Amino acid sequence: MKIMVTGNLGYIGTVLTAILRQRGDKVIGIDNDLFSQCTIGNQNPENVLTLRKDIRDVNIKDFQGVETVCHLAGLPNDPCGDLNPLLMEEINYHASMRLAEMAKTAGVKRFIFSSSCSCYSHGPHTLLQENSPCNPITAYDRAKLDTEKDLMELADENFSPVILRCAEAYGFSPKMRFDLQVNNMTALAYTAETVELKSNDCSWRPIVHVIDIAHAFCKASEANKALVHNRIFNVGITEDNVQLHDIAKMISEIMPEYQLSYTDNAFTDNNNFRVNCDLIQEHLDFKGSWNMLSGIRQLCNAYEYYDLDYDIYEDIRFRRVDWINNMIENNLVDSHLRVIPQQNPTQAKEVEYVKF
Repeated sequence: MKIMVTGNLGYIGTVLTAILRQRGDKVIGIDNDLFSQCTIGNQNPENVLTLRKDIRDVNIKDFQGVETVCHLAGLPNDPCGDLNPLLMEEINYHASMRLAEMAKTAGVKRFIFSSSCSCYSHGPHTLLQENSPCNPITAYDRAKLDTEKDLMELADENFSPVILRCAEAYGFSPKMRFDLQVNNMTALAYTAETVELKSNDCSWRPIVHVIDIAHAFCKASEANKALVHNRIFNVGITEDNVQLHDIAKMISEIMPEYQLSYTDNAFTDNNNFRVNCDLIQEHLDFKGSWNMLSGIRQLCNAYEYYDLDYDIYEDIRFRRVDWINNMIENNLVDSHLRVIPQQNPTQAKEVEYVKF
């Protein structure tokens, strides 16, 4: 199968691309490579054809022979509101819909969209299902929901949208992120032997390992059309709806030497919800291979392998919004996040997925 992966050089994309190739699929990537410098360790190139372009610039010729699109590309969630919300709408909604419409015109059969469980935002007292009301808080959430709605209206007998609402990702990736809660807390415990929690932060969040997200895309790409056509699936494990102190407790089982402290100055996530992920297991036989304990162990093994220290943990390269703002300040991209050509460009590194 020939599969296009947008955002193939990102946090999830590097993992998904490697797994698709291991499965025997032919993969073509679309990525503007904004995060080329955001790589942990020295990686060897993945032998994947990657079109270095903005998803706003994709043309119909790029879809030649493509049967399935896995659409990951877009701006990250920005709960602090540091990114222009109009830019979030332009890239995460309008560019996504243009991409989908072009894919349909080109004859792509299946379009798998990476949405987010953060669209629910609130619902800690019950397990939210795919038909539960959504309550988007951020521009990111609104763009995801708008794309879901309009994408599903494109469905017909020849074009099958599939919506994967992913829980908050964690786990090791070559394009590592320390702005994700489990990754962040584990890295802080590993490098500084301490974790700070806001004393009254009892909010719930669903989490899912990045490898399991990749496997969910694989399942959605190979499933019988009748099982996935124009359907929404929560991606995660129902048992892995957690609070911050659950994560801290699990870290302490693996690293008993770390110190847990409480602060009143930490940022509080306004999201507070739990989700039910039974539907994807029933329809696609999706069984998560990772739980929080095994995922934190994997992170610790990766941090040891790559000799993670506090300076690397603090590096803005591994916090997506900070890195984007840094690129704007240093004239690497313009205010519309268009890459500005450099006189002496740094050679971008493609990466492979290393198992831990």
